[in-house]
Amino acid sequence: MTKRQFKQSLTFNDYKWMLQAYGIIASFYSAVGNQKKCELSYVKYVQLIERFYHQDSLEASNAYFLVGIYYFEEQMTHKSVACFRKALAIRQSKFGPLHASCGDCLLNLGILYKLRGAPA
Repeated sequence: MTKRQFKQSLTFNDYKWMLQAYGIIASFYSAVGNQKKCELSYVKYVQLIERFYHQDSLEASNAYFLVGIYYFEEQMTHKSVACFRKALAIRQSKFGPLHASCGDCLLNLGILYKLRGAPA
C-alpha cells in the first residue's frame, strides 16, 4: 500500500485515535520538560485537525485555542496571541463578533496584552 492509499483509507475513528495520541504525546513531552518536542506534537495535532476538518472549522478553532493555552502556560506570549487570534477569527466568521464563544478568546487576549504591557 502506498502512502497516498494509506491516507485515503483512514477513517474518522483512525483520525480520532491519531489526534488523541498526539495530544497524549504532547502532554508527556511537556511533563518531562521537552518543550521542543511538545510544541512539534501540538503543531502536528493542529495540522491533522485542519486536514480532516478544514482550516476554518470550529474544530480548528478549538485546536488553536488549546495550543494557545499551552503557549500561555509556557510564557510564549507572542505565539499564544497568534493562536487566540486565529481561534477568534474563525469563531467570529462562523457566529459573528458578539457571540458568546468569542468571549474566551477575547478574555485570554486581554490578559496577554495586559501581561505584555499593552495599553488598555
